[in-house]
Amino acid sequence: MECDPQLVADVIVKAATVKRPKARFAAPKVASVALFCRRFMSDALLDRLFGRYMGVPKKIGMS
Repeated sequence: MECDPQLVADVIVKAATVKRPKARFAAPKVASVALFCRRFMSDALLDRLFGRYMGVPKKIGMS
């Protein structure tokens, strides 16, 4: 989930300059989907879905 640094900088500037900032700002747009999903999913389920999306194995064994 790569993001253009300029996009992130623009969101930070917007968050710092608006009169009534929201509690959270998302960059890139995919992050806004994650914030939306947090309303309806438990942290464990959300972690599992994002882990699967990012290719994290289910169990990380210690050798």
